[in-house]
Amino acid sequence: MNNRTPSSQSASGGKKPFAEYQAWRGLRQRIYLPGKYIIVFGLLPLLILASVVFIYFWQSTRYEPSVEIEHRANASGVVTAYYPLPELIVDLAPDRRGRVTFLKVSPAIAVVRGDSEAALRKIDAAKPIITERVTLFLRALRPADFQGTNQLNRIKHELTRRINLGAGDIVAQDVVLEQLVIQ
Repeated sequence: MNNRTPSSQSASGGKKPFAEYQAWRGLRQRIYLPGKYIIVFGLLPLLILASVVFIYFWQSTRYEPSVEIEHRANASGVVTAYYPLPELIVDLAPDRRGRVTFLKVSPAIAVVRGDSEAALRKIDAAKPIITERVTLFLRALRPADFQGTNQLNRIKHELTRRINLGAGDIVAQDVVLEQLVIQ
C-alpha cells in the first residue's frame, strides 16, 4: 500500500474523521467570513464617499477668496473692495524701429461694497479668462500708447470693459494700476 494516499480505514477499522484527514495531508481549512469583505469593500467606500461629499458641500457654502481683498473708503464714505490680479509681465508690440519693450503691471479690480460679495465670486471664478483678456490687450499696445493721462484713462477704461466681458456681467467699476513699469 502507498504511504502517500490515505487509507479509508483507520486502525480501529472505522473511517477517519475529516479533521484528521486534513491534518494528515498538511492542509488547513480556511474559514471565510463574508462580513469583513462587506465592511471593507462595501461600507468603507461608502463612508469615504459620504465624507468627501460632506466636505465639498461644507466648503462650497462659504466663500473664501483665493487672495486677500482690500476694502477702502473714499472721501464720500463709499466703501470699495479691491480684488488684485496677478502681476503681469508682457512684451508690448514693437515700435517703429522694431524694438520690443516689456510692461510690468499690477492691476486691481475696484468693486463697490454693496454687491461686492457676488461680484468677487464672479471675478474669482473667471480669473483665468480675465487674466487672458487683459494680457492679450496689453500685448497689442505700443510704448507710445502709455504717454499722457488721456491715453492711460483710455487704457483703464478698456481694461474695465474687458474684465466685465470676461466675468460675464458688470462687476468692475474701475481698474486701478498699482504698478506700471515700461522697460
